[in-house]
Amino acid sequence: MRPRVVIIGGGFGGLWAAKRLAKAPVDVLLLDRRNHHVFSPLLYQVATAGLSPGDIASPIRWVLRDQSNLNVWLADATAIDVPGRVVRLTDGEVPYDYLIVAAGSKPAYFGHDDWATHARGLKTMEDAIAMRQQVLVAFDDKRILTYIWDTTAPKGAMQSASSIPFVMMSYWTFIRRGRAFSTYATPRLKSENSSSGSPPMNSTSTRS
Repeated sequence: MRPRVVIIGGGFGGLWAAKRLAKAPVDVLLLDRRNHHVFSPLLYQVATAGLSPGDIASPIRWVLRDQSNLNVWLADATAIDVPGRVVRLTDGEVPYDYLIVAAGSKPAYFGHDDWATHARGLKTMEDAIAMRQQVLVAFDDKRILTYIWDTTAPKGAMQSASSIPFVMMSYWTFIRRGRAFSTYATPRLKSENSSSGSPPMNSTSTRS
């Protein structure tokens, strides 16, 4: 029996690992809690209504359809038994000879987890759809809006820039009612904000 390689996660890391093992003498099992891969660099386009969710998502089985030594399971990994070489799932377990963990990441709030209530992350398709809905509903309610994107990566800067045509094309009546700010984290973030609990205000500003 050939060795079994279990890969947790169908993101960029998981897909890359699976493809690299296409010609290896192993059986590959890829586990993911969703049946599709999301091109995460374009999540901001979904959040600002530039693209629909289907434009940046592809079924994992279709992406890896030509790989004969691979199976894809829709499963949620809950724990790893390293001594027993077993991945525990919500509805069972899977033994492995080799394990690759590529489960992705989650937003970091620099020790201020309470910010998550008001500052949504942008890591999943659900995040993007919820963010888009929140913006659309806010404009329909004719509120005076201020949006802040706190980022150290190009995605946040692009989303901030994308918010301007999003507002202008879709809701030109309320152009003067919205403001968009793009901020970036600094090494002083923890020390300056640990007592106040408020986000940093080192920012570049774009008004729409």
